[in-house]
Amino acid sequence: MIKDQMDKIYSNIPPAKIPWNMEKPPEILRNIVETVEVKPCRAIELGCGVGNYVIYLAHNGFNVTQGRLFVNEFNACGWYRTLSLRLPFRKG
Repeated sequence: MIKDQMDKIYSNIPPAKIPWNMEKPPEILRNIVETVEVKPCRAIELGCGVGNYVIYLAHNGFNVTQGRLFVNEFNACGWYRTLSLRLPFRKG
C-alpha cells in the first residue's frame, strides 16, 4: 500500500512540489563537505528521492551510489541523466 502511494506521488507530482524534496542539501551536510571535514570518498544514499543530495555530493568529488525504494522515485528524477555525472543506481 505504501509503495503504491509513493509511486503515485513520484509519478504525478513535479519534483519541486514534493513536500520533502529539498533542492539544497541541509546546512549540516554542506558544512561537512565544504569545510572538508569529510574528504571525497565512496558514499551511498538510500531512499534518495529525486537525487538532489546525490548530485551535490557527486559534484563535490564523492563516488555516490544511490538507492531507491520506489520505481517512480527513479522516474521523477530522470532529469539528472542530462548532467555529466555517472551515478550508480541500486533499486531496493
